Amino acid sequence: MKEDRILKFEEEINEAYRSIGQFVVKFEQVCYSIIICIKSILENCGLNNQDISHILISGLTAEPLRALLESLVNETLQLNLEEENIFKDLLKRFQNLIKERNIAVHSMWFIGWGNDKTEDFSKAVGFKYHKNKKGSAPIASDKKPEDFDSLSKEADLLFGLFHRLNVCLAFGKSIQNNFSFSEDGKVIEKTIN
Repeated sequence: MKEDRILKFEEEINEAYRSIGQFVVKFEQVCYSIIICIKSILENCGLNNQDISHILISGLTAEPLRALLESLVNETLQLNLEEENIFKDLLKRFQNLIKERNIAVHSMWFIGWGNDKTEDFSKAVGFKYHKNKKGSAPIASDKKPEDFDSLSKEADLLFGLFHRLNVCLAFGKSIQNNFSFSEDGKVIEKTIN
């Protein structure tokens, strides 16, 4: 029985570590797809030295990349109302993912903690110091691997959506013709026949 508990413990904590790590990697892939969008805009505006674009984006983290893409798109493109809504949804979803990534990366996670009576080690409990106008406002989280897997799935979706956006930006394709909204109001890739 003790060996079964140890095996279960190891499996559950390994799954927690795997799910957090996978989410962090997939999040960075979304950042990369945003970088490619930024580079396409810069190239379309006449910047033909990629090293300059590398210098400009070097060291930018997720939120500054999001803000830069937003500014560049709004400065260089004339979006119609539907395209504005598409773009806003992509940025909002990425901003939500940034918040989740910050919690995942900057929290102190207690994985596998318990006592001799603990049977379920699948939950990761996280704690992060935070402040607001009223003072201390710590953030506590408990997530299971499937919660991080859900975030990874959203990162995969956003990676594909920003990649599709880059095709529109790089080749002057219509954003409106490449995206639509799902029944739940989220942007999805439009199937092109």
